[in-house]
Amino acid sequence: MKKLYTILLCSCTAIGIQAQEKYRVTYDYSTEEIGYYHLDKYNKVDDTLAKPRFKKNSLVEVKLTNVNPFAVDIVTDVKEEEIHETSGGFNFGSLLGGISSFSGGGLQMNVDNLPDQGLFSEGFASRGEGLSNKFTELNSLSSNVDAIKSTLMSNLLNPNMNKEAIMNNVKQAANQVSDARLSDPNANFYMFLASLDQVVKEDSQDIASDINALSKDLDNQAITKTELSRGELHAQNTAYSDLKNLLKSINESSMQTSQNINKIKELYTTLEASSFEQTYDYLIEADKVNIELKFVQSEFADENDLDNEQNTLKERNLKLFSKGGFKINTSIALTLNNFGDNSKDFYIDEDGYIGEDINDN
Repeated sequence: MKKLYTILLCSCTAIGIQAQEKYRVTYDYSTEEIGYYHLDKYNKVDDTLAKPRFKKNSLVEVKLTNVNPFAVDIVTDVKEEEIHETSGGFNFGSLLGGISSFSGGGLQMNVDNLPDQGLFSEGFASRGEGLSNKFTELNSLSSNVDAIKSTLMSNLLNPNMNKEAIMNNVKQAANQVSDARLSDPNANFYMFLASLDQVVKEDSQDIASDINALSKDLDNQAITKTELSRGELHAQNTAYSDLKNLLKSINESSMQTSQNINKIKELYTTLEASSFEQTYDYLIEADKVNIELKFVQSEFADENDLDNEQNTLKERNLKLFSKGGFKINTSIALTLNNFGDNSKDFYIDEDGYIGEDINDN
Protein backbone atom coordinates (compact mmCIF):
# COMPACT_ATOMS: atom_id res chain seq x y z
CA MET A 1 0.00 0.00 0.00
CA LYS A 2 1.30 3.49 -0.91
CA LYS A 3 1.95 5.97 1.89
CA LEU A 4 1.88 9.67 0.86
CA TYR A 5 4.16 12.11 2.69
CA THR A 6 4.11 15.94 2.75
CA ILE A 7 6.31 16.95 5.66
CA LEU A 8 8.99 19.54 6.31
CA LEU A 9 12.52 18.72 5.28
CA CYS A 10 14.77 18.54 8.27
CA SER A 11 17.48 16.40 6.79
CA CYS A 12 17.63 13.89 3.97
CA THR A 13 20.14 11.11 3.90
CA ALA A 14 20.12 8.15 1.53
CA ILE A 15 20.59 5.11 3.70
CA GLY A 16 20.69 1.45 2.76
CA ILE A 17 18.73 -0.21 5.52
CA GLN A 18 18.74 -3.79 4.29
CA ALA A 19 21.13 -6.27 2.74
CA GLN A 20 21.94 -6.16 -0.96
CA GLU A 21 19.54 -8.18 -3.10
CA LYS A 22 21.01 -11.03 -5.15
CA TYR A 23 19.74 -12.60 -8.34
CA ARG A 24 20.85 -15.30 -10.76
CA VAL A 25 20.35 -15.37 -14.53
CA THR A 26 21.13 -18.69 -16.25
CA TYR A 27 21.67 -19.48 -19.91
CA ASP A 28 22.01 -23.05 -21.19
CA TYR A 29 24.13 -23.17 -24.36
CA SER A 30 22.66 -26.53 -25.41
CA THR A 31 18.95 -25.88 -24.84
CA GLU A 32 18.91 -22.05 -25.26
CA GLU A 33 16.86 -21.82 -22.05
CA ILE A 34 17.12 -18.66 -19.93
CA GLY A 35 16.12 -18.64 -16.26
CA TYR A 36 15.75 -15.86 -13.69
CA TYR A 37 15.99 -16.51 -9.95
CA HIS A 38 16.14 -14.68 -6.65
CA LEU A 39 18.84 -15.79 -4.20
CA ASP A 40 18.77 -15.81 -0.42
CA LYS A 41 21.63 -14.69 1.79
CA TYR A 42 23.24 -18.11 1.38
CA ASN A 43 23.22 -17.77 -2.45
CA LYS A 44 20.54 -20.44 -2.71
CA VAL A 45 17.58 -20.06 -5.08
CA ASP A 46 14.47 -19.13 -3.10
CA ASP A 47 12.24 -17.90 -5.94
CA THR A 48 11.82 -18.32 -9.70
CA LEU A 49 11.02 -15.08 -11.53
CA ALA A 50 8.82 -14.98 -14.62
CA LYS A 51 9.17 -11.31 -15.67
CA PRO A 52 11.90 -10.01 -13.40
CA ARG A 53 12.67 -6.38 -12.61
CA PHE A 54 15.81 -6.28 -10.53
CA LYS A 55 16.27 -3.78 -7.75
CA LYS A 56 18.95 -1.21 -8.46
CA ASN A 57 22.35 -1.78 -6.84
CA SER A 58 21.59 -5.50 -6.70
CA LEU A 59 24.16 -8.14 -7.53
CA VAL A 60 23.25 -10.23 -10.57
CA GLU A 61 25.07 -13.53 -11.11
CA VAL A 62 25.12 -14.54 -14.77
CA LYS A 63 25.64 -18.31 -15.02
CA LEU A 64 26.33 -19.98 -18.38
CA THR A 65 25.97 -23.76 -18.49
CA ASN A 66 26.93 -26.53 -20.92
CA VAL A 67 29.55 -24.36 -22.61
CA ASN A 68 32.32 -26.61 -23.95
CA PRO A 69 35.55 -24.76 -23.02
CA PHE A 70 37.57 -26.84 -25.48
CA ALA A 71 35.47 -25.58 -28.41
CA VAL A 72 34.03 -22.25 -27.26
CA ASP A 73 35.35 -18.98 -25.87
CA ILE A 74 32.95 -16.33 -24.54
CA VAL A 75 33.28 -12.64 -25.33
CA THR A 76 31.04 -10.38 -23.19
CA ASP A 77 30.02 -6.78 -23.67
CA VAL A 78 28.13 -4.68 -21.10
CA LYS A 79 27.53 -0.99 -21.66
CA GLU A 80 27.30 0.18 -18.07
CA GLU A 81 30.04 -1.81 -16.36
CA GLU A 82 32.68 -4.35 -17.04
CA ILE A 83 31.64 -7.88 -16.24
CA HIS A 84 33.99 -9.75 -13.93
CA GLU A 85 34.49 -13.49 -14.12
CA THR A 86 34.32 -15.18 -10.74
CA SER A 87 34.49 -18.90 -11.51
CA GLY A 88 38.28 -18.93 -10.99
CA GLY A 89 40.21 -21.83 -9.53
CA PHE A 90 40.71 -23.91 -12.67
CA ASN A 91 43.09 -22.46 -15.24
CA PHE A 92 41.84 -24.23 -18.33
CA GLY A 93 44.09 -22.37 -20.76
CA SER A 94 47.31 -23.24 -18.97
CA LEU A 95 46.45 -26.93 -18.95
CA LEU A 96 45.69 -26.98 -22.66
CA GLY A 97 48.86 -25.02 -23.40
CA GLY A 98 51.05 -28.03 -22.72
CA ILE A 99 49.13 -30.39 -24.98
CA SER A 100 50.10 -30.46 -28.64
CA SER A 101 47.76 -30.92 -31.58
CA PHE A 102 46.46 -34.38 -32.42
CA SER A 103 46.70 -33.83 -36.15
CA GLY A 104 48.41 -36.57 -38.16
CA GLY A 105 47.47 -40.21 -38.60
CA GLY A 106 48.84 -43.31 -37.01
CA LEU A 107 51.98 -45.03 -38.15
CA GLN A 108 51.08 -48.39 -39.67
CA MET A 109 53.68 -51.13 -40.17
CA ASN A 110 54.06 -52.77 -43.56
CA VAL A 111 53.55 -56.51 -43.06
CA ASP A 112 54.28 -57.17 -46.75
CA ASN A 113 57.98 -56.45 -46.13
CA LEU A 114 58.51 -59.68 -44.21
CA PRO A 115 61.33 -61.75 -45.75
CA ASP A 116 60.71 -64.99 -47.63
CA GLN A 117 60.31 -67.83 -45.11
CA GLY A 118 62.46 -70.11 -47.25
CA LEU A 119 65.56 -68.13 -46.28
CA PHE A 120 65.40 -69.32 -42.69
CA SER A 121 66.27 -72.67 -41.14
CA GLU A 122 63.52 -75.14 -40.34
CA GLY A 123 63.36 -74.17 -36.67
CA PHE A 124 62.80 -70.48 -37.45
CA ALA A 125 60.40 -70.78 -40.36
CA SER A 126 57.37 -71.09 -38.07
CA ARG A 127 58.50 -68.03 -36.11
CA GLY A 128 58.58 -66.06 -39.33
CA GLU A 129 55.04 -67.18 -40.18
CA GLY A 130 53.78 -66.14 -36.72
CA LEU A 131 55.45 -62.76 -37.05
CA SER A 132 53.00 -61.73 -39.75
CA ASN A 133 50.04 -62.37 -37.41
CA LYS A 134 51.70 -60.43 -34.60
CA PHE A 135 52.21 -57.45 -36.89
CA THR A 136 48.56 -57.55 -37.91
CA GLU A 137 47.37 -57.66 -34.29
CA LEU A 138 49.63 -54.78 -33.26
CA ASN A 139 48.48 -52.72 -36.25
CA SER A 140 44.88 -53.35 -35.15
CA LEU A 141 45.72 -52.23 -31.63
CA SER A 142 47.34 -49.03 -32.95
CA SER A 143 44.25 -48.37 -35.10
CA ASN A 144 42.04 -48.70 -32.03
CA VAL A 145 44.18 -46.13 -30.21
CA ASP A 146 43.75 -43.78 -33.19
CA ALA A 147 39.99 -44.33 -33.06
CA ILE A 148 39.84 -43.41 -29.36
CA LYS A 149 41.99 -40.36 -30.05
CA SER A 150 39.80 -39.24 -32.97
CA THR A 151 36.62 -39.72 -30.95
CA LEU A 152 37.98 -37.65 -28.08
CA MET A 153 39.22 -34.84 -30.32
CA SER A 154 36.09 -34.60 -32.47
CA ASN A 155 33.92 -34.48 -29.35
CA LEU A 156 36.10 -31.88 -27.65
CA LEU A 157 35.93 -29.65 -30.72
CA ASN A 158 32.14 -29.96 -30.95
CA PRO A 159 30.56 -26.93 -29.22
CA ASN A 160 27.27 -28.79 -28.80
CA MET A 161 28.76 -31.66 -26.77
CA ASN A 162 28.50 -31.58 -22.99
CA LYS A 163 31.01 -33.05 -20.58
CA GLU A 164 29.12 -36.24 -19.72
CA ALA A 165 28.43 -37.09 -23.37
CA ILE A 166 32.09 -36.68 -24.32
CA MET A 167 33.29 -38.96 -21.52
CA ASN A 168 30.68 -41.61 -22.40
CA ASN A 169 31.58 -41.55 -26.10
CA VAL A 170 35.29 -41.97 -25.35
CA LYS A 171 34.59 -44.96 -23.12
CA GLN A 172 32.36 -46.51 -25.78
CA ALA A 173 35.21 -46.21 -28.29
CA ALA A 174 37.55 -47.83 -25.75
CA ASN A 175 35.12 -50.72 -25.31
CA GLN A 176 35.63 -51.62 -28.97
CA VAL A 177 39.20 -52.76 -28.24
CA SER A 178 39.05 -56.53 -27.87
CA ASP A 179 41.91 -57.94 -25.80
CA ALA A 180 41.59 -60.07 -22.68
CA ARG A 181 44.63 -58.37 -21.17
CA LEU A 182 42.92 -54.97 -21.02
CA SER A 183 40.98 -53.70 -18.02
CA ASP A 184 37.42 -52.33 -18.22
CA PRO A 185 37.43 -48.67 -19.36
CA ASN A 186 34.06 -48.07 -17.69
CA ALA A 187 35.41 -49.14 -14.32
CA ASN A 188 38.59 -47.06 -14.48
CA PHE A 189 39.56 -45.31 -17.70
CA TYR A 190 43.07 -44.51 -16.47
CA MET A 191 43.67 -48.17 -15.60
CA PHE A 192 42.47 -49.10 -19.08
CA LEU A 193 44.96 -46.68 -20.69
CA ALA A 194 47.79 -48.01 -18.51
CA SER A 195 47.02 -51.62 -19.47
CA LEU A 196 46.67 -50.61 -23.15
CA ASP A 197 50.10 -48.98 -23.10
CA GLN A 198 51.56 -52.04 -21.42
CA VAL A 199 50.07 -54.39 -24.02
CA VAL A 200 51.45 -52.26 -26.87
CA LYS A 201 54.94 -52.33 -25.34
CA GLU A 202 54.85 -56.08 -24.61
CA ASP A 203 53.67 -56.95 -28.12
CA SER A 204 56.27 -54.64 -29.66
CA GLN A 205 59.04 -56.20 -27.60
CA ASP A 206 57.83 -59.68 -28.57
CA ILE A 207 57.94 -58.78 -32.28
CA ALA A 208 61.36 -57.14 -31.89
CA SER A 209 62.62 -60.31 -30.20
CA ASP A 210 61.40 -62.42 -33.13
CA ILE A 211 63.06 -60.06 -35.64
CA ASN A 212 66.38 -60.25 -33.78
CA ALA A 213 66.12 -64.04 -33.66
CA LEU A 214 65.52 -64.20 -37.42
CA SER A 215 68.52 -61.92 -38.02
CA LYS A 216 70.75 -64.23 -35.99
CA ASP A 217 69.45 -67.21 -37.96
CA LEU A 218 70.48 -65.46 -41.17
CA ASP A 219 73.93 -64.95 -39.66
CA ASN A 220 74.18 -68.66 -38.86
CA GLN A 221 73.01 -69.52 -42.37
CA ALA A 222 75.79 -67.35 -43.80
CA ILE A 223 78.41 -69.16 -41.70
CA THR A 224 77.28 -72.67 -42.62
CA LYS A 225 76.86 -71.89 -46.32
CA THR A 226 80.32 -70.93 -47.52
CA GLU A 227 79.31 -70.63 -51.17
CA LEU A 228 76.19 -68.69 -52.20
CA SER A 229 74.92 -68.02 -55.68
CA ARG A 230 74.43 -64.42 -56.74
CA GLY A 231 70.68 -64.86 -56.35
CA GLU A 232 70.99 -66.36 -52.86
CA LEU A 233 73.36 -63.58 -51.79
CA HIS A 234 70.96 -60.92 -53.07
CA ALA A 235 68.02 -62.57 -51.28
CA GLN A 236 70.00 -62.76 -48.04
CA ASN A 237 71.03 -59.09 -48.21
CA THR A 238 67.45 -58.13 -48.96
CA ALA A 239 66.26 -60.14 -45.94
CA TYR A 240 68.77 -58.35 -43.70
CA SER A 241 67.54 -54.98 -44.97
CA ASP A 242 63.88 -55.92 -44.56
CA LEU A 243 64.39 -57.12 -40.99
CA LYS A 244 66.30 -53.96 -40.14
CA ASN A 245 63.51 -51.79 -41.55
CA LEU A 246 60.86 -53.84 -39.73
CA LEU A 247 62.70 -53.39 -36.44
CA LYS A 248 62.87 -49.63 -37.00
CA SER A 249 59.19 -49.57 -37.95
CA ILE A 250 58.11 -51.49 -34.85
CA ASN A 251 60.07 -49.16 -32.58
CA GLU A 252 58.62 -46.02 -34.20
CA SER A 253 55.09 -47.39 -34.22
CA SER A 254 55.29 -48.46 -30.58
CA MET A 255 56.66 -45.06 -29.56
CA GLN A 256 53.97 -43.13 -31.46
CA THR A 257 51.17 -45.31 -30.11
CA SER A 258 52.43 -44.80 -26.56
CA GLN A 259 52.62 -41.04 -27.15
CA ASN A 260 49.04 -41.03 -28.41
CA ILE A 261 47.91 -42.94 -25.32
CA ASN A 262 49.67 -40.35 -23.13
CA LYS A 263 47.98 -37.52 -25.04
CA ILE A 264 44.60 -39.18 -24.60
CA LYS A 265 45.33 -39.41 -20.88
CA GLU A 266 46.34 -35.73 -20.68
CA LEU A 267 43.24 -34.51 -22.50
CA TYR A 268 40.93 -36.81 -20.56
CA THR A 269 42.46 -35.53 -17.31
CA THR A 270 41.88 -31.95 -18.47
CA LEU A 271 38.31 -32.84 -19.46
CA GLU A 272 37.61 -34.28 -16.02
CA ALA A 273 38.98 -31.17 -14.30
CA SER A 274 37.28 -28.69 -16.63
CA SER A 275 34.09 -26.84 -15.88
CA PHE A 276 31.40 -26.47 -18.53
CA GLU A 277 29.93 -23.60 -16.51
CA GLN A 278 31.10 -19.99 -16.40
CA THR A 279 29.88 -17.47 -13.87
CA TYR A 280 30.05 -13.68 -14.00
CA ASP A 281 28.98 -11.07 -11.43
CA TYR A 282 27.35 -7.80 -12.41
CA LEU A 283 26.23 -4.87 -10.25
CA ILE A 284 23.09 -3.48 -11.84
CA GLU A 285 22.88 0.30 -11.57
CA ALA A 286 21.15 1.37 -14.80
CA ASP A 287 17.46 1.21 -15.65
CA LYS A 288 18.12 -1.08 -18.60
CA VAL A 289 21.11 -3.32 -19.16
CA ASN A 290 21.97 -5.40 -22.22
CA ILE A 291 24.57 -8.11 -21.70
CA GLU A 292 25.84 -9.35 -25.03
CA LEU A 293 27.27 -12.87 -25.11
CA LYS A 294 29.31 -13.77 -28.16
CA PHE A 295 30.30 -17.44 -28.40
CA VAL A 296 33.34 -17.84 -30.64
CA GLN A 297 35.61 -20.70 -31.63
CA SER A 298 38.20 -21.25 -28.90
CA GLU A 299 41.95 -20.93 -29.37
CA PHE A 300 42.29 -24.66 -28.80
CA ALA A 301 39.74 -25.40 -31.52
CA ASP A 302 41.40 -22.84 -33.78
CA GLU A 303 44.77 -24.61 -33.43
CA ASN A 304 43.18 -27.89 -34.55
CA ASP A 305 41.05 -26.39 -37.33
CA LEU A 306 42.26 -26.46 -40.92
CA ASP A 307 40.86 -23.06 -41.92
CA ASN A 308 42.56 -21.32 -38.96
CA GLU A 309 39.73 -18.81 -38.68
CA GLN A 310 38.06 -17.91 -35.41
CA ASN A 311 34.37 -18.18 -36.20
CA THR A 312 31.49 -16.73 -34.23
CA LEU A 313 29.26 -19.67 -33.33
CA LYS A 314 26.32 -17.65 -32.02
CA GLU A 315 25.37 -14.43 -30.23
CA ARG A 316 22.82 -13.99 -27.48
CA ASN A 317 21.61 -11.00 -25.47
CA LEU A 318 20.45 -10.97 -21.86
CA LYS A 319 18.29 -7.93 -21.15
CA LEU A 320 17.98 -6.83 -17.52
CA PHE A 321 15.54 -4.20 -16.27
CA SER A 322 15.85 -2.54 -12.88
CA LYS A 323 13.42 -0.75 -10.59
CA GLY A 324 13.57 1.47 -7.52
CA GLY A 325 15.90 4.27 -6.49
CA PHE A 326 17.58 5.27 -3.26
CA LYS A 327 16.12 4.25 0.08
CA ILE A 328 15.41 6.60 2.94
CA ASN A 329 14.76 6.22 6.60
CA THR A 330 11.04 7.04 6.96
CA SER A 331 11.66 8.68 10.30
CA ILE A 332 13.42 11.55 8.47
CA ALA A 333 11.17 14.58 7.81
CA LEU A 334 10.79 15.29 4.08
CA THR A 335 8.87 17.74 1.89
CA LEU A 336 8.40 16.97 -1.79
CA ASN A 337 6.76 19.87 -3.67
CA ASN A 338 5.78 19.62 -7.33
CA PHE A 339 3.76 22.20 -9.30
CA GLY A 340 2.37 22.66 -12.80
CA ASP A 341 0.34 20.68 -15.28
CA ASN A 342 2.75 17.74 -15.17
CA SER A 343 2.94 17.55 -11.40
CA LYS A 344 3.35 14.18 -9.73
CA ASP A 345 2.53 12.58 -6.41
CA PHE A 346 5.53 11.07 -4.66
CA TYR A 347 5.26 8.15 -2.27
CA ILE A 348 7.40 5.66 -0.37
CA ASP A 349 6.56 2.03 -1.05
CA GLU A 350 6.59 -0.85 1.40
CA ASP A 351 10.28 -1.51 0.68
CA GLY A 352 11.23 2.06 1.52
CA TYR A 353 11.82 3.26 -2.07
CA ILE A 354 10.61 6.61 -3.40
CA GLY A 355 8.16 6.27 -6.29
CA GLU A 356 5.95 8.64 -8.26
CA ASP A 357 2.50 8.82 -9.89
CA ILE A 358 1.00 11.37 -12.26
CA ASN A 359 -1.09 13.85 -10.34
CA ASP A 360 -4.63 13.84 -11.88
CA ASN A 361 -6.06 16.38 -9.42
